[in-house]
Amino acid sequence: MSNPAGEHVAFEAEKVLVAVGRKANTAALNLNLGGVANEAGKIIVNDHMQTNIKSIYAIGDCVKGHAQLAHAASRMGEIAAENIMGLNTIYDESTNPTCVYMEPEAAAVGLREGQLKAGSYKVGTFPMIANGKALIVNGGEGFIKIIADTKTEKIIGIHMIGPRATDLIAEGAVAIRMGMKVDELTETIHSHPTISEAVREAALSVQGRTLNMPPIK
Repeated sequence: MSNPAGEHVAFEAEKVLVAVGRKANTAALNLNLGGVANEAGKIIVNDHMQTNIKSIYAIGDCVKGHAQLAHAASRMGEIAAENIMGLNTIYDESTNPTCVYMEPEAAAVGLREGQLKAGSYKVGTFPMIANGKALIVNGGEGFIKIIADTKTEKIIGIHMIGPRATDLIAEGAVAIRMGMKVDELTETIHSHPTISEAVREAALSVQGRTLNMPPIK
């Protein structure tokens, strides 16, 4: 591989992570000839998945400015079909989960701390090692983090690493989609023993009252 100086270097490692991106495969569509607005082959659409030509819609990896994920493309397809049939359905990118299927799993939905102004949000975290079910399945690595708006108490971001993270993130997407406040999540009973209890514990941590670990001073 090459280092920052451009020199070729070699070293031994226990594991290698190979990650490649996706590229819009639209060269054969003759978008420019058809008058379809695009940038470097990525089709520009509105939140109805409609192009600049009202009768043409586009979804998935070929559109500009949206996550290139299977579940995102599937939802885009539903929205395009509904709008073609005369409904008025809008695509909401803010509740689109991002998942990394590795060991441990990682997932996120909503905003990150780096996107927010200091003082406008508060954070609660809960380590997986304090969750009974995570220990049962030998998955004590990782944590769950919940970000909430300081003024409204609404949940605006959930990030997690650990067992079943790519399944649990759906709860976070629902919370953000429905404008759920931290209280509404903490007041929801989560079955025991489950890893989902860690989501509620993270919400309790936002309020400084986590049950299953000592308070951080």
